Amino acid sequence: MNSTPNTMTPGQLLELFASPNDLRRQLRKPWREGDHVFAANGHWVVRVPLAEVDRPDLIPDPTGMPVGARFALADWSQLKPMGLLEHAICDTCDGAGRVFQKTCESCKGQGEFTHFGQQYECQLCDASGYAQHIGTAAHPTDAQCDCCRGTGFELNGLVMHITPFRGAWFQKAYLARLSRLPGIEFGVKPTRPYDPEVVGTFRFDGGDGLLMPCRAPHESEA
Repeated sequence: MNSTPNTMTPGQLLELFASPNDLRRQLRKPWREGDHVFAANGHWVVRVPLAEVDRPDLIPDPTGMPVGARFALADWSQLKPMGLLEHAICDTCDGAGRVFQKTCESCKGQGEFTHFGQQYECQLCDASGYAQHIGTAAHPTDAQCDCCRGTGFELNGLVMHITPFRGAWFQKAYLARLSRLPGIEFGVKPTRPYDPEVVGTFRFDGGDGLLMPCRAPHESEA
């Protein structure tokens, strides 16, 4: 990683969990709710104390239901220290989770070019119109890597977290990122079989959060 969570400020750490490229505008930046600041991308949500964050551009809570209510309902009694989880890093961002986006010089940002009267998609930028370069999570002008959704790890593979009553499945890339947070503890609330309300809870030095589970894969996919 070009920047590690251990060396980031609370504000920079929150940016790791936001989703700046998301179609849902409310998830693109951290927001303020009560005495905490939250960041989410639809798969995880974290919060840090407002007093720890120096960000004058915080926006108010944009959701219909306050996210803080989900934290109040979560069971934090199952937290246990989380060991380092190894996983393949993202090839696009080389594990940084962020990329610089610049206009593709080959197609001049058009995503295609004309050659002898014929239109062709630009292969250098995959017809996107921009070229991606490895960035850092703390850089103010870079963008989240779409290939790994900012985790820095390949978005494949599920890891089963065993509970007394059932197994809850989580994206391995997200767990790999969480395992690198300082002082990380992770847990899953014991619940009845197939309870749709099961959620992963985690706490780290400076904040805590929730991780949404995935649908269990078929045996051939696990």
